[in-house]
Amino acid sequence: GFLADALVEHGYDLLLSRVLPDDERWLDRYIGTGRVDGILVIGQSDQYHVIESMARRYRPMVVWGGQMPGQRHCAVGSDNFRGGQMAAEHLIARGCRLLAFAGPGLGVEFGERLAGVRAALAAAGLPPPVELPSHFEPDAAYRDLAKHLGALDSMPDGIVAGADVTAASMLKALAEMGCDVPGTIKVIGYDGLPIAGHLVPALTTIDQHLREGARIMVDLLMRRIAGEDAASVRIEPRLLVRQST
Repeated sequence: GFLADALVEHGYDLLLSRVLPDDERWLDRYIGTGRVDGILVIGQSDQYHVIESMARRYRPMVVWGGQMPGQRHCAVGSDNFRGGQMAAEHLIARGCRLLAFAGPGLGVEFGERLAGVRAALAAAGLPPPVELPSHFEPDAAYRDLAKHLGALDSMPDGIVAGADVTAASMLKALAEMGCDVPGTIKVIGYDGLPIAGHLVPALTTIDQHLREGARIMVDLLMRRIAGEDAASVRIEPRLLVRQST
């Protein structure tokens, strides 16, 4: 939605396609249709190498995601390592001593968030996080998280969810187990989705400034369509404290 708003200001329409890669040529095929002037890719997932390869020969492409040393493709996204670190530091400051990280395990973004959590715990002299892997889709995430929580010997007192969507599934699973959030377990998400403030309890989250990120992505894409060599942009995340912590 934020991307569509920004594109309209430049006189462009948004063609939205959901991509379920079945081989490494999905981006090739889409670009080859000739239907678009440029492409915005939302999330790198496990397709980082495909996007990186395409960036060698297709310039008008901007990606929402993480940034790695030596990266070729143009990306906009939050400092995921710092965001994960901030989330864990907040829970530690709230008195949490046994943390878990919940969410997908694939992709640069989630990997950097988990690394940030680990770094904050190590700096505080606390054990590394319990990892609760899950799918991203809400119903599947809920089933995954309920199963993992039920199998734990000791429940964490703080949970960092890799995304707000994952955090929502976590809140549902904890409520059905009779766990008090934030009394017994504190939960923090990552994204800054508008819906996060309407969950019960309202979700503390790491805000990626999504509207600003969309504006930056579109600006970079316009410059790349015009032939400029626009570089990646990293956004500083911020902590939004609400009732879940």
